[in-house]
Amino acid sequence: IDCRHCWTNDECAIQDDMQQIYDNIDKYDNVILASPIHFTELSGMLLTVTSRLQMYWCAEFFRGTTLIKNKKNAVLILTGGGGASPAKPLSTAKNIFRHLNAELIGQVYSLSTNDIPAKDDRAAMEKAKALALELNERYALKTGKPGLT
Repeated sequence: IDCRHCWTNDECAIQDDMQQIYDNIDKYDNVILASPIHFTELSGMLLTVTSRLQMYWCAEFFRGTTLIKNKKNAVLILTGGGGASPAKPLSTAKNIFRHLNAELIGQVYSLSTNDIPAKDDRAAMEKAKALALELNERYALKTGKPGLT
């Protein structure tokens, strides 16, 4: 709606279920974006949700402040068929991660879903498992607590 409320405020003017995410986003340690590739981009639904993160960009761009202090780990999971390329959605995801103060530690691609379902893509499943274990290890190192089992 381009109300520009977030240009001068650390909040979104739209009061809806996104408030739960805004209220807790700095507490999260990990951000995982998962999307099919549609027309060389992340899915429309994912872009709709992430567009609501505009207030973090506005805080940085207009006011020179960072609302999210807690550094996060990020993982991107993409699926696609028909010659889908991860280049554009990867670029978009990196931009989203940057505004969430998240470092991309890895990505998983299953890009032959016309021929093999993503759940049957052994290489992608192994990569996803390895990244899950890495997120778990990073959590354990950060907190001194054992990771999830």
